[in-house]
Amino acid sequence: SLESTYAQIRKDYSETLKKAFGASLYSVKFKDAAGVSDRINAWLSEKTRGRIKATVNPNDLASRSGIGVIDEPALVTVNAAYFKVDWGSRFEKSGTQERPFHPDTNQVVNAMLMHQCSPLPYAEDETFQFLELPYIDHQYSMYVLLPKQVLPVETMVSLLQSNTISHLKESANRRVVDVLFPKFDMRSHCSVKDLLSEMGVTTAFDKHKADFDRMIVKKLEAYRVYLSEIYHDAWVAID
Repeated sequence: SLESTYAQIRKDYSETLKKAFGASLYSVKFKDAAGVSDRINAWLSEKTRGRIKATVNPNDLASRSGIGVIDEPALVTVNAAYFKVDWGSRFEKSGTQERPFHPDTNQVVNAMLMHQCSPLPYAEDETFQFLELPYIDHQYSMYVLLPKQVLPVETMVSLLQSNTISHLKESANRRVVDVLFPKFDMRSHCSVKDLLSEMGVTTAFDKHKADFDRMIVKKLEAYRVYLSEIYHDAWVAID
């Protein structure tokens, strides 16, 4: 969605978007913040089969202009991926039962755990057990890490090294594994601006230093074109 009052997309860039990503560009008036956010959310809901119904609200499109400064929303880009596929080796419905599950060292809850006993890629090191659960097309898999001791998630993540998963994947051998796996769904909505900044993406968020000239033709009265926010939404269901 593009507001052309203060900026316009370069033609070669928009053609690249269409060719590489099948992306479409729409002109909107961000002054109608409610209408634009509704339109964006409707697109998102359609692309995710109704699983994620909204990510933008009218406040995200509010004017930031002040005396002598034009700082208005100019562009919103939206991307969605939808992935649904069966397991390569099935969890039979009859095998799903309520069993104890440990979210951390001090808590036990009852959770619906699925069950199967199948030949699967498995590996372990001194800290983790690793299991690969292939999907039926064998192009994609889910990787599962189980700490050998019950640990809070934060502690478990702190023990991960950059190559932990790749090392375990490379050392995995197919063997018969007795699997108990939780059935769950999870929804998240978060800003990733701070996280990206910590990873080194800083200039793009700086209204004085950001440079999008290869993408956008800026108007003279609007020389500050920068990223104000990035949101990430996810909906995951495992059954």
